[in-house]
Amino acid sequence: MNDLSDGGRCISVVDPSQAHSGRVHDFLLGGKDHYMSDWKLGQALRAECPDFAKVVTDVRAFLLRAVRSAVEAGVLQFLELGCGYPCSPNVHEVVTAVAPDSYTLYVDSDPVVVVHQQAMLSKIAGADIVCADLTDTGRILKELESRMDLGAPVAISLSFVLELIADPSVVVETLVGALSPGSHVVISHLGCDSGAELAVRAAEIYGMHGIEVFPRTRAAIAELLGDCGLVELEPGIVPPHRWRSSIAEVNHMQRRSSTATTYLSEEWSCYTVVGLVV
Repeated sequence: MNDLSDGGRCISVVDPSQAHSGRVHDFLLGGKDHYMSDWKLGQALRAECPDFAKVVTDVRAFLLRAVRSAVEAGVLQFLELGCGYPCSPNVHEVVTAVAPDSYTLYVDSDPVVVVHQQAMLSKIAGADIVCADLTDTGRILKELESRMDLGAPVAISLSFVLELIADPSVVVETLVGALSPGSHVVISHLGCDSGAELAVRAAEIYGMHGIEVFPRTRAAIAELLGDCGLVELEPGIVPPHRWRSSIAEVNHMQRRSSTATTYLSEEWSCYTVVGLVV
């Protein structure tokens, strides 16, 4: 893909023969906005890693709980990096339901995604999208400075994106360095600890289709947060369904396991955490 941007507007030529992680996730979430290349990768994941779609769904649910938790803590500014296609309820919908005067900025590098999001947001106050790559932190910070009050807390979502970067530390440290105390950093990341065979195999399948994925250990994720000075909000680094789920949800997941403290492989294939800027 030849991807340029002009004031948040993408000027690009898309290669439909190359799968894209955002469109693949749209497929796994039941959406219809994808090309044949994305469909083939999604089908391969469903065939060889049938539980991976559940991981994607659980992560989406975690993101919405984390966003709701942030707005309930008084955060009124939200940034979703690598937002992907609209997937209702979207972040701005969850936020404005609690705080109508909030603001949400979406960022994605896929011009097709940006066009879809622009169409959805065209008549919505308090939400915008710009075209930028996650690693272009200079551009992202300029957008934040021009659209948000960085003297007030911001919640940043880094969901299913850091595993697409060989070394995400610079990205996270740069973004966190611009945030005020009280800001939230929402992270989900594929794991590779013992019991995460599902994520490791999924990463291999992504690689076969031209998308390099880097699962990481729980310790590596904890180190990433620590290096940025982030404090883990309770319950810390846990599988997505364990992050502030309702008691009913937790009991349901326990019944899926052989014991209350032993989880199925897919439950350790992804970690989620919210870091607080202090």
